[in-house]
Amino acid sequence: MIFVIIISCNNERNEPTTFYKNLHTGEILNKTEFEKFENSLYLKNTDSTKKTIVTFMFFEIEKSSDSIIQNFKYDLRIGDKYIVRANAYEKIGMKIPQRNFTSINDEKTIIGGKKNKPTLINLWFINCPGCIAEMPALNRLKEKYAEKVDFVSLTFEQKEDVLVF
Repeated sequence: MIFVIIISCNNERNEPTTFYKNLHTGEILNKTEFEKFENSLYLKNTDSTKKTIVTFMFFEIEKSSDSIIQNFKYDLRIGDKYIVRANAYEKIGMKIPQRNFTSINDEKTIIGGKKNKPTLINLWFINCPGCIAEMPALNRLKEKYAEKVDFVSLTFEQKEDVLVF
């Protein structure tokens, strides 16, 4: 009996096998299939004039005694056009009803409705460190693309507080 216990304890344990689950399709791939899939994204989507960019996002890992499943999604972009997106961006391109706002300089501004160019709406507040940190970059974007994009920055803060800020 001791001999059987010693032999069973000394057996080499197999490492769990890693699989990859495509969260777009639900398909489960082994490592070789995943590598072929990754390469096929480039091969199938080659354009001689535009660069193909594939970005993988890995999510929670599912573990069992004999396998590991790595969940993933990916973005596939050719030039500036997305073919596949890992995440939904419902706000981009959405239609919003027309609303009137007043600027800090008491100018009337209309957001929404029919526009000749896209509008970038930035929501911020005075005590938001991230909001403050991104302001210089947004100002540079506004300087560069003012002719092509409308830029609007909205806050719930009082006018007097914004002026002090």
